[in-house]
Amino acid sequence: MGPADAASEWYCESVVFEPDIVALDKEIQEFVLVVEVKTTSTEFEFIECQLKRYMADMHCPVGLFVTPERLRIYRNRYLGPKEESIVLMGQFDVTGVFKFKPSEAPQNVEPAFQNFVQEWLENLGTEAGISALPDDLRRAAQLYILPAIAHGTIRAGHARTA
Repeated sequence: MGPADAASEWYCESVVFEPDIVALDKEIQEFVLVVEVKTTSTEFEFIECQLKRYMADMHCPVGLFVTPERLRIYRNRYLGPKEESIVLMGQFDVTGVFKFKPSEAPQNVEPAFQNFVQEWLENLGTEAGISALPDDLRRAAQLYILPAIAHGTIRAGHARTA
């Protein structure tokens, strides 16, 4: 790890992270899914670092990083040191699934997209929600996302400004 990597790692550690959406197990109230939602992916590496660190710290099995164009699924394999245990399971083009255009959204586009993604997750467990997905995303959702939300309660991870 070079000086630039060390500085980036320090910055990732020094910023407080709150996921935009969480799913808590209904019985034991532990995180089963954390989701970070952004309308742009300009700080991708930083956001990914924070998401992985949060998943590791909270012992959360599944994480999502969602933009209007991409959905990335992370899995905590609970193998070895913290963030190294979090692996990318897949990246999917969701432009045809979400059909969300930030330019057409209200003035506060981030909260609007967070609400949109939360509603999408809440409806994903229905037959219509899962069947509307492309095959590759449907398989990944059935393996990673649906088991997490089937036994969890989905809610905002923090207050959203309107």
